[in-house]
Amino acid sequence: MRANKCGENERNALRDVVRFLTPKREMENMENKVMKKSLQKAKNIYLNRFSCIEEQKLSGKRALSCFGCYAPVELITAVDILPVRILGNLDEPITDGGQYLPPIMCNYIRSCLDCKLKGHYDFQDGVVGCHGCDGVERVSQIWANLSGEDKFSFFIDVPHTLHDSAFDYFRKQLQEFRAALEKYTGKEISDERLIHEINLHNETRFLVRELYELRKSQPPKISGVEMLYLLVALMTISAEEGNKLIKEVIDEVKDRTVGSKQERPRLLVWGSITDNMEVIQLIEDSGADVVIDDTAVGTRSYWEDVKVTQDPMDGITERYLKKIVCPRTFREAKSTYEDDCESRFGYLKEFLKSWDVNGAILYLIRNCDIHGYELPIVKDYISSCDIPTLVLEHDYTISSLAPLRTRLEAFVEMIG
Repeated sequence: MRANKCGENERNALRDVVRFLTPKREMENMENKVMKKSLQKAKNIYLNRFSCIEEQKLSGKRALSCFGCYAPVELITAVDILPVRILGNLDEPITDGGQYLPPIMCNYIRSCLDCKLKGHYDFQDGVVGCHGCDGVERVSQIWANLSGEDKFSFFIDVPHTLHDSAFDYFRKQLQEFRAALEKYTGKEISDERLIHEINLHNETRFLVRELYELRKSQPPKISGVEMLYLLVALMTISAEEGNKLIKEVIDEVKDRTVGSKQERPRLLVWGSITDNMEVIQLIEDSGADVVIDDTAVGTRSYWEDVKVTQDPMDGITERYLKKIVCPRTFREAKSTYEDDCESRFGYLKEFLKSWDVNGAILYLIRNCDIHGYELPIVKDYISSCDIPTLVLEHDYTISSLAPLRTRLEAFVEMIG
């Protein structure tokens, strides 16, 4: 047994060297051999994101860059504009972004601005900023100034509380956003058109949740890396194309057979944004399956629908203010610590149970304040559910991933 274990460790070490030293093109060719048509399409969109957006713009489509999951996509698509989620890039060293933001700020935010300064977002017709955190607010303002006066710009000041006054304030913000889009495009957003867009994006959310359901099996029908390819693709193409793509992926993976694949530990990933496949790939290469997440690119963007209300703005306001569960929003404390934890994190218990999770990765991008402050209580709550946790702090660079492998492998071996 000991000799076999050493051999396994040697193979893991070799795989680690291959992943970080093999040219990306060659690595992609190796992965493509086992990936089916629709998943390959999602991966190609992920890998060639900006080229894909440029192709859509050649057909006359306008595109707005959007920070976080608080920009109401229903309003944007109601005036025939493509909402494109702003993401960072682990492979791109932060150089230009450092001229505007200090190193003490979250490197994900700095990376996003760095990508903008290097011209990766030159396709945009404007930007929609949201107060997800103080760092995003600052970058939203810098981004708008850098874009020029001829570009559309709007900042949505999302309240941090859920009081009735916060709802009223946020609704007024969204009404102003609606009016700004109408003025910019010269198109009126009727309630009928808005309801159509609500149903369209609710279909996207429903289909994404269907894919998450397919990850409940042992082994999961779709890996964490494949899921991330698709989620980023959905933040790049139109909702109509996205819904078609998800349906094709579901048809491909629902009857997958993995043969005699050995059962692996099943993990939940909670925390800072995971918008690059390298992080999820590192976790899954360590011998576990990522089956569910609580992150901004994943479940937080798709878990709750917009309720179709008599005035569609009411349903949109409620969904984006109250239904997105993120540490940046303060929820009223309960009378006891236990009740407060259950009120704030009860959905995580459901994730742990329904997806048969036996380990949790608490992923923190260094200097991410909102997740950093929340992490101790989340760790305590998940531990109270008898689920072991591992805190991974990462500075959002490709070079800092390799040293995390040893801790991940030890954790996976402990819970396996």
